[in-house]
Amino acid sequence: GDGSDDIQRVDAALNILMPGTTFRNVFMDFIVANYAKDLTGPNVPPRYQYKDDNRPPGAYARPPLTLDRNMAVGDIFSATDDIRAAWSAKYYEVRPSTNVPIISVDFRQPTASAVTLVYNLLVIKNGDLDMSASEFSVTGKDFVRGIVNRNYDRVVVVVGALDQPAAFRYTISTGGGNPTLN
Repeated sequence: GDGSDDIQRVDAALNILMPGTTFRNVFMDFIVANYAKDLTGPNVPPRYQYKDDNRPPGAYARPPLTLDRNMAVGDIFSATDDIRAAWSAKYYEVRPSTNVPIISVDFRQPTASAVTLVYNLLVIKNGDLDMSASEFSVTGKDFVRGIVNRNYDRVVVVVGALDQPAAFRYTISTGGGNPTLN
């Protein structure tokens, strides 16, 4: 089957242990924690840290990155991708040069798609999350953001499929020169 009976059982258990918590909520936190667990700053919420990472069998590996790229001013990267299984995630990491003024992330599904994905934007400086720029558990079809670069080390987008797989196109760009407001 599709695992819905198992998810209902987990929801029932979670409701007893932590009323109001669902499998969906836990999944959305878990996909962030898989990446954020190694961040060391004081702004990283406890729910994004593994409590047993230093116990046998040892530390969990960081998830594989679908995109792992240094980006200079004027750099653009575009690709088509998909998440082939429900309840799974992909990780996209860029490291902007210090002179990059703006980092733009654009994740869009085909027009005909009605699939809801969960998006997380982790903006990282000195091993810590910039909570004023980061966003968590944003659900929707598409995700488009512009981030003013404040000497960030990394910008990470974590895309999660909830109950359905999805295809999408993404573009990450760093603009060029100084931004102009019109």
